[in-house]
Order: sequence, then C-alpha cells, then structure tokens
Amino acid sequence: MAARPALAVVLGFTLAAPPGLLAAPYGTMSGVVTSDIGGPVAGVSLEAVHLDSGKVTHLRTNGSGGFDARLEPGAYKLELQKGYVVLRGPQIVSLVAGGTTPADIVVADLVQPQGDSSSGGQQAKGKRKRDIVAVALFSAALTGAVLRAATVQTTSARRPNPSPTR
Repeated sequence: MAARPALAVVLGFTLAAPPGLLAAPYGTMSGVVTSDIGGPVAGVSLEAVHLDSGKVTHLRTNGSGGFDARLEPGAYKLELQKGYVVLRGPQIVSLVAGGTTPADIVVADLVQPQGDSSSGGQQAKGKRKRDIVAVALFSAALTGAVLRAATVQTTSARRPNPSPTR
C-alpha cells in the first residue's frame, strides 16, 4: 500500500514538471556539405567549437556529404578544414536540448585539381582560382564582411637602380 502513494507523487511530479526539466540533455546538429556546383562533398573534416566552454568536437562528412552530432546545448562555431571556402551556411549554430538544428553548408574547393602540365590545364586552374576569389568577394560584400588580401607580383625582370653607387 505504501508504494502507491510514492508512485502517485512521482507521477504527479512528472506531469507538473516544466518541459525543459525532463528534456534530453543533448541537442543534435545535422547537415550536408555540398560543393558550389551542387554535389555532396565526402570526407570533409569539421570542428564544432562550443563558444562558452571552448570544447572542440571533430566531425567528418560521410559518403553523402552528411554529418551529425549529439552535443551539449549552446552556441557552436563551425570551422571547416583548410582548402574550402564557405559560400553559404551558418557561422554560429545554436543547439537546444532535445532539438535538432540544421547546419547545411555550401563550399568552394580551393584545392587545385591534379591536371596535366599543358597550358590549357594551367589556364583552367587559374580561372578556377579567380572564380572562387570572385565568389568569396561577392559573398563577403553581401554579408558586410571586410576582406584584406595581399598580392605578390612575380617577375623575372629587375628594375634598374635609380641612383648608381660609386
């Protein structure tokens, strides 16, 4: 008989408890990394950095470009491996306990494809790099980001010295 009142108290507490108290202690972040030409990007390494604690969770996309992780609730910054520029996607992902937050990302691949050494292959590589830089600049202009870049000019001709030494 004593078990029934205890069960009633536990059941009453469960029904009267605020929804957040009984929610799962983790949230889920899931997304797909796709290229700027539309295909999934498999094998990309991502880091989800918890902004409050600094804890880093390492992720990798599967064969379909997908990733997911159960993480503590909070705000996370997503960082991709070098060689990719994020064109679209969240910079900060906020997870809530028991919820799923989408984090789809579109990237441009900065890794130069292996090609032949003919001038056509070199021209295609140069064009691809210029296209990616143009898209990154356009994307930055739309978001209000400030980009700073340095250029290096290589030349084989040397300038003459304006003041000869004697």
